[in-house]
Amino acid sequence: MSFENIKIDVAIFTKDMTYAYKMRNKCNSIKINLNYIDNLKQLLFYMMEHDKCILLIDLKYFKFIQLILQFCEYKNKGNIIFVFLNDNFNLNIKIEDENAYKTNYENIKNTFFEIYEKKKIEYNGQTSPKSNLMENIVDALLKFKISPKHIGYTYLKECLILGLNQENNSLQLNAKVYPYIANKFMTTISNVEKCIRIAIKKAKKNFPEAFDVDLIRNKKVTNRAFLRYLIEKIKARNSEI
Repeated sequence: MSFENIKIDVAIFTKDMTYAYKMRNKCNSIKINLNYIDNLKQLLFYMMEHDKCILLIDLKYFKFIQLILQFCEYKNKGNIIFVFLNDNFNLNIKIEDENAYKTNYENIKNTFFEIYEKKKIEYNGQTSPKSNLMENIVDALLKFKISPKHIGYTYLKECLILGLNQENNSLQLNAKVYPYIANKFMTTISNVEKCIRIAIKKAKKNFPEAFDVDLIRNKKVTNRAFLRYLIEKIKARNSEI
């Protein structure tokens, strides 16, 4: 998937040129043109010139963040979306503003998907490239009787989004997926794993007929096996759309 038809400007604010070019290459791979801003004056001018935009902010320069947010509160009233990048500075800030996100180089693609889906940014006359994908994810979980009433439902959706957006079929749950979700929802890695496991276990106990399918039939259904099965099915269905 790419974002070549997305109609919104995106820029990164950092004084680290190497990091900026690394992030620009990452964005170019998904058809996002990333502008580079390396000083506060240029950043303020950029915000004044844009009614709407997405700004990637290197958290290494944390001292500017409050100033930036205060400026936008008066100028744009939420039309600028901030994405705080946590690669160069290990700062555990709590993001409460609905127009602010925290991510890193590894997960920037998934963050763009989340922003475009939530904000309904125009995508070639439609809402977002993720709409059909999200419908397929929800349908797949409901097929196995896993609904929003399960605590693990949201975590399973996040796992599937991450897995489906991987270029290869590797699903590094313990190394990348669980830590990313735990950080996003301000919980522990073990809690993410446990909630997913319990949701799957309860669903299989209450609705065993839903699990009477190849790959997971008559087996102890692990988180990894269940997710891999769903990812394969959703990819196949999504390729038909």
